Order: sequence, then C-alpha cells, then structure tokens
Amino acid sequence: MIKTAFFNGDPFVGLFMSTNDDLTFIPKNAPDRIKDDVRDALGTEIVELSIYDSSLIGLFSAINKNGAILPKIAYSKEVEKVSEYLDVVIIDEFTAIGNLVATNDRTAILSPVIPDKYIDEIRNKLKVDVERFSANKMDVTGSLVVMTNKGFIASSMIPENKIHELEDILGIEGKASTLNYGIPFIGPSLVANDNGAIVGGMSTPLEVGAIDEMLLR
Repeated sequence: MIKTAFFNGDPFVGLFMSTNDDLTFIPKNAPDRIKDDVRDALGTEIVELSIYDSSLIGLFSAINKNGAILPKIAYSKEVEKVSEYLDVVIIDEFTAIGNLVATNDRTAILSPVIPDKYIDEIRNKLKVDVERFSANKMDVTGSLVVMTNKGFIASSMIPENKIHELEDILGIEGKASTLNYGIPFIGPSLVANDNGAIVGGMSTPLEVGAIDEMLLR
C-alpha cells in the first residue's frame, strides 16, 4: 500500500521517519494521522523517539532490520533507545546521516565522504555488503536513492548508466523519478519498506506509480 501524506503540513515525510520491515522510528510529536499511515502502509511497530531532541529522525539516521547509523550528536538516552531494537553505529564527522547513506537488508551504499574507518562496523552491525556511490559529483547518496529489498527509486538527476550501475551493485531493479511534484531528491520525500510506502503529499500520480512499479512488486 502507498499513502500520500504530510507531516504537520510538510511534504518531506522522509525527513521525519526511518523504517525497516518490522519497526518505524517516528517523532514523539507525530500526528495521529501519520501513525495510522505507518500502520496501514508500512505495517510496522511504531517507536517514538527523538535524535538530538529533534523530530528529524529520517535526516539523522539510516536503518535496516539489523542496525542503525546515527550521528555523534544523538544524546546517550536516544542511542540507548535505538539500541533496544538495533545495533548502533555512531558517525562522528557528520550529522545528516540520512542524506549520506541508503540501505536495505542486503546492501548499504555510502556517500564517498563517509570515512573508511566505519565500513567494517557498518558491514558487521547492519550485516550488509557496503559500497560507495555518487552521481554527477553529488555525494548526498541517501538523498538520491531510496531502496527496499525489492527495488529502488533514484533521483531523476542520476543518468541512466548510473542507474544500471546501481542495479548491478544492489541486485535489484530501479527507476529514476522525481517526487513531491518534481523534486529530484528522493530520500526526503519517501519512506518505504517491503510492505509499502509513505510519500510526500504533493507527489503526482505518475510519481506514485513509479513507487508502485519499483518498490511494491
């Protein structure tokens, strides 16, 4: 199931949530409608938390079924909360982890700016293959790609040859698209798992159709 939604009027729902197939991290102040969308579309347990006392959960994290990557600015009580559910990797150098990492349960693709010293820990705690990916000199990998275990949606700014490169890396099919009525940054506009997706409420039927075709087959 795909739900179009706004988070307190904001169409960039991906900034506020992180999900795997079992749970979705959402802010403590999340509106009831979003909670209903999570249950209906993503089919997961809801875990309310903050990161750096912020509601920007999706911006400050990347998760799969095994682990979570968080920034050093996350408070100890917040790391402890996430650790109740997932193994945690802490990145010291950057805060907007959701802009730099995209992952499913098999592969994590990292921005080239993530230091090499974290690769083994990410591989071991998330239990994934780890690859680096950028396109057109854009290193915001997590903003450019959202993937499930079934497929991926990539930014319309990524050329076709790089889409094919991603398909080879991930072993799944993907498609370039925009979301939220022409926005080329996918990560801030979409939250998805193998059960369904929540996409920004400004997205057109054509954009929603790309999600249905690639992620929910």
